[in-house]
Amino acid sequence: MTNSTEDCDDTVSDYLYLYTWWMECVGEIGIGLMGLIGNCIALPILYSKLVSSIFNKMLVFLTIFDNIFIICCVLESIRKYIFTSNAQQLIFIYLLYQLQNIALTCSIYATVVLAVERYIAVSRPVEYHIMVNTSGSSPWRRVLAYMVPITLFGILFNLPKYFELQAILPGRNNSDESNGTNLVQFLPTELRLNEDYVFYYVHLTRFFITGILPFISLLFLNYGIYR
Repeated sequence: MTNSTEDCDDTVSDYLYLYTWWMECVGEIGIGLMGLIGNCIALPILYSKLVSSIFNKMLVFLTIFDNIFIICCVLESIRKYIFTSNAQQLIFIYLLYQLQNIALTCSIYATVVLAVERYIAVSRPVEYHIMVNTSGSSPWRRVLAYMVPITLFGILFNLPKYFELQAILPGRNNSDESNGTNLVQFLPTELRLNEDYVFYYVHLTRFFITGILPFISLLFLNYGIYR
């Protein structure tokens, strides 16, 4: 009975690993590369003077944020499932983990400000036309007035992410010797394991800032545009 139970558990584990490999490795890398290629093709078109507008210039920033997020996801899939080195481990701990969250936050709010700009253009077309075309300033100035605060907010909001992981160098952890690996490992810090931090920042604050608030904003703005 025990052997059959163990065999069943092993079979389930194998299926779960295979499913995870196809979804997180093959699927994520494949879809990510397609999105990256599509965005790279769109970038010069959006930047072209032939289709120059404030909306297209804002889409340039949104595309860049999305590309950064996609690159982080693809590199993480490669690190987890294809090839792992000490350099990859350290880059993930000190750069990719944080950059992925920053890019996601910036992408979300770039989408929101696009909706804000569209809402103003639709609800107040005359005022918007005068404001955009007779101000005498470059369209990039208006775009940067949106994107610079978004980028700064994305960095500041995700600063705690820089203190969530710690590197464990080879030979300094008993598990390294037992597993026979010379790779740099990483573990959650005391901050990441703190129950108050997990509840208030990881769950509550991030859910509100990156989920509820932008969702309600987009719902309101799109309703105002299409009503």
